[in-house]
Amino acid sequence: MSPPDDLLEAALEERDYYRAVAEQVGRKVLSDFSDLSRLITTLKRTETLLRSSGDELERKVEERTHAVMHANAELRAEVIERARAESSARESEEMYRLLAETSPDSITVVDLSSAIIMLNQQALHLYGIPAVEDAIGRSIFQWVPPGEQEKAALSFQRVLSGEILKGLELELTRHDGESFWASVNASLARRADGEPRFVIIVSTDITARKRAEAERLRSQKLESLGVLAGGIAHDFNNLLTAILGNIGLGLEFCSDDDLSQCLADAERASLRARDLTQQLLTFSRGGSPVKRRLSPLKVLAEAAQFGSMGANVRCELQVADDLWSVEADEGQLAQVLNNLVINAVQAMPEGGRVGIVADNRLLSEGTLLLPPGRYVRIRVSDSGVGIPSENLQRIFDPYFTTKSNGSGLGLAVAYSVVKSHFGSLEVDSQVERGSTFTLLLPACAMKVSSAPARARIHGSPTGKVLVVDDDPAVREVLVRLLTALGSTVVAVADGEAGVREYQEARKLGEPFALAIVDLTIPGGMGGREAVERIRAIDPEVKAVVSSGYSNDPVLAEYRAHGFCGVLPKPYKVSDLRRVLGEVLGERP
Repeated sequence: MSPPDDLLEAALEERDYYRAVAEQVGRKVLSDFSDLSRLITTLKRTETLLRSSGDELERKVEERTHAVMHANAELRAEVIERARAESSARESEEMYRLLAETSPDSITVVDLSSAIIMLNQQALHLYGIPAVEDAIGRSIFQWVPPGEQEKAALSFQRVLSGEILKGLELELTRHDGESFWASVNASLARRADGEPRFVIIVSTDITARKRAEAERLRSQKLESLGVLAGGIAHDFNNLLTAILGNIGLGLEFCSDDDLSQCLADAERASLRARDLTQQLLTFSRGGSPVKRRLSPLKVLAEAAQFGSMGANVRCELQVADDLWSVEADEGQLAQVLNNLVINAVQAMPEGGRVGIVADNRLLSEGTLLLPPGRYVRIRVSDSGVGIPSENLQRIFDPYFTTKSNGSGLGLAVAYSVVKSHFGSLEVDSQVERGSTFTLLLPACAMKVSSAPARARIHGSPTGKVLVVDDDPAVREVLVRLLTALGSTVVAVADGEAGVREYQEARKLGEPFALAIVDLTIPGGMGGREAVERIRAIDPEVKAVVSSGYSNDPVLAEYRAHGFCGVLPKPYKVSDLRRVLGEVLGERP
């Protein structure tokens, strides 16, 4: 082949080579371009997706940020509310703590087994517990005596079953063994899920109220007995008046020494019977004392002497030098003190000491039984066997006694007399250590006036006397007595006849100097109405009221009802003489 042809062929081959390379490169470029285009498209799609995702992400971030901010706001509000609730809870807890501590009632919280969880200061005081540590963990039933255990346990079970306990009255025991009464309220506290948690017990000391109720019940018992006793005493006193009057007449005119001694013994026996009827009268609502101002010293001395007679007992009397006087019925006051001394002596069969102490007492604040004021306090103490606690509430009950030879009347009489004098009688006793009875009587604002001079009538004329009494025996003995004293006597059976006799005597110019009238006349006009009618006839009438049944305040306040004197039945000749002297010696 010629050189030109070789060059051409070489050129063509080189061209074809480059063309192939160009085509290959073109195809590569086209392919790469296509890939690039697809890549660009993908990138654009990815960019669009990224932009869309970014927007969604921003939206979600914004939403999440808003949610987080809202949650944070709610959390802050919850924290604030919780802090407020905790502060309120603390304030509420402090309020309830102060309420429990300042409550006048005992508040005790116990678990479901009755063990004490907490208690307030009033509970410590009520139960006499020295410190909180001495109570925590101990059963509340430890302060319930055996006699109340069953009732308390049944009530506790009812509370555990969901019942609210209100006003259960229990006799409980303090830490030192002293008994007291409490009104108990209790309820069950539950958890949020309704399960029982603990029991809250609120107790109120009602000892004073129970004592007052016992006092009222005792008074009612005495009043019931008084209706019967007063009626019996009234009739008996009429009989004794006739007996004593006739004995007195016999003594006045008897010259035989032996017979006089017999009459004197009969008089003393009748006076002892009078004392017995006086005890019966004391039970009556109308056992109103015939009071006068007196110093208790004489009665106290006689009681001390009485206690030392015929017994191996030493009686010691201590009286304040400035002891106030009292307004009292001397006979009834002596009866009270004698009964208290007898009780003290009988409490010491082996002998011992009876102490009688009298002093002044000023009550600046009243009690359940007494108003504020000045009182004379008399304490009678013994070192005897003491009184069991179960008997302390009954010792003033009529006919209650623990002595084989006792009547059960002595202390009941003393209690009734003291009540009728607007005083109080209380007892403090411990077994084997003795008893102390404390008597408080209202003191007089004035000193005791000197006793009026008593004129004695030695058979001199006393004028015309009107006697009004429904009992024939009393009328007869009064006629004899007054006649022996020199009086002209007219005796009638009722007030209407007495008014007629008084009016007729004035018309005849033979007026009565004195009228002795019976207060109560069954089925007829009594002494008070009769004297009112007579006073309408004669405003200056001198009348003496007499009765064997003191069921009316007239005997105690006779002057307020128009009478000049009083003769409680039964009475002796000397009593009649004394009253005649006092009344007829008065100026209208």
